Parts: sequence; structure tokens; C-alpha cells
Amino acid sequence: MTELENKVLEIIRNNQEFVGSNINLETKFREDLGVDSLVIAQLAIEIEDAFDIRFEGIHMSDLTTIRQVIIKTEELIERNSKVQ
Repeated sequence: MTELENKVLEIIRNNQEFVGSNINLETKFREDLGVDSLVIAQLAIEIEDAFDIRFEGIHMSDLTTIRQVIIKTEELIERNSKVQ
């Protein structure tokens, strides 16, 4: 598992909504964890802050699994590194 994957998983696991949940890369936010859009938005903010990225123009509700969030995070980090 990459450092990025571990960090995103840590952010999610540390959220009080998910204490005691079995979370892995294929975990689905709504189906497996039963979270609503507010919780997903809060997670997005935490991930943005941790990696200095912005999910601007991205509908977080379209990212249904943790793996999808990680892939999008990687893309944004890469895009930011090309801009700088």
C-alpha cells in the first residue's frame, strides 16, 4: 500500500463516523458505511487540507469507494505538481 493510500485511509478511519468500521480500499461510502453527503464533504475537506489540493468541480458523491477518492487525490496532486 502506498503512503497516499495509507494517509487517506487514516483520515477516514479517524473520522468519528467510522470508528469500529472495517474500512479498506473497496469500501463504499453509502452502501458499506451508510454516510450522507455531509460526512463525505467533511472527509473531502480533511483530504484537501492534508494534501494541499482542492476537489473543485468534482462531485464527491460520484466517488463511491475509497479507492476512487484515492485515485482522484493522486490525479489532483499530480496536476498541482505540473502547475507549480
